Amino acid sequence: MYVENKRLPYIDMCKGLLIIMVMIGHMQNVCKELGVQNDVFINIDHLEWFWGPFFMPAFFVITGFCSNFNKPYRKFLISNIKGILIPSFTLGVIASWIGLLYASDLSIGSFFHWGIRRFLISGGYWFLAALFLSKLSYYWINKISNRYAISIILIIMHIIGYFLFTNSICYNIWYFQHAMMLTLYLYVGQSLKELQISIKDKTLLFSWVAFIALVGVVLLLGYESPHIAHNVTINNVLLIPHLIFSVWGAYMIIQTTKRLKENRLLIYLGQNSLIYYCIHIKFLYFYIIIYRDILNEFSFLYWFLTIVSVILSCTIVSKLLNTKYLKIILGKF
Repeated sequence: MYVENKRLPYIDMCKGLLIIMVMIGHMQNVCKELGVQNDVFINIDHLEWFWGPFFMPAFFVITGFCSNFNKPYRKFLISNIKGILIPSFTLGVIASWIGLLYASDLSIGSFFHWGIRRFLISGGYWFLAALFLSKLSYYWINKISNRYAISIILIIMHIIGYFLFTNSICYNIWYFQHAMMLTLYLYVGQSLKELQISIKDKTLLFSWVAFIALVGVVLLLGYESPHIAHNVTINNVLLIPHLIFSVWGAYMIIQTTKRLKENRLLIYLGQNSLIYYCIHIKFLYFYIIIYRDILNEFSFLYWFLTIVSVILSCTIVSKLLNTKYLKIILGKF
């Protein structure tokens, strides 16, 4: 990931860790759809209770940290069409092709269904649609010189988006309600870049312990772990706690990877996180199905091989798409 044309490996590593969290979180969802009952899978999935409050907002924080909202609007718009919308559509089609590995009844018509209906009407992938709209919105909000005014506007947007979503008041076209809730985190990321706040190692460790303990308190009180993803599990009681958890957790995961030794795998995952995000679910279906009969009794091995196989398969696709003549598919032209 670049900040002012300088690549920061720890930011890519952070995105790499976050995309692994996404894969782990989606794995149990796929298992439920396929009727796979496995106690080990369920227990590992419970880890999401603790990273759930921050792992998707953190992507927006990182985007705010790394984006330039001061470039000319036309250039800004084109770069986001190329970097978000084009790969959202093309990778959606590729994901449909990958689906042929386990669903042979898919037809050419299903690919057009993705392009015409799911993408043009619904926005395709919720995360990318929301990211696109939030970046365009924040571009203009960022023109306001008063930072307090920006904060108030974004908090009001967050509350309105939450209210619209939880009350199902209108159709969530292109996930604009998610965009309203998440635009705030672009500002958080931009602020972190400007302030350059750093903390000591011991303070960071204590912060993680405190974070986990407080999320645990929320769970013990009978509430669901609050998060904003495709499904939003925030309620009126947890609205403010989630804001605190999400900003706190996003800051800590960035600070944590900043202290880690550079890891080539995590860096590559982070640099190509969009590809992994768009196609990993299809590979999850495939490997959960093919490993089910031979590895179901070896629960942790089953889980581990599934995750590793998905990462390897996505990496192969990523390597292919990043070649000279195919990278146009990713909007790299």
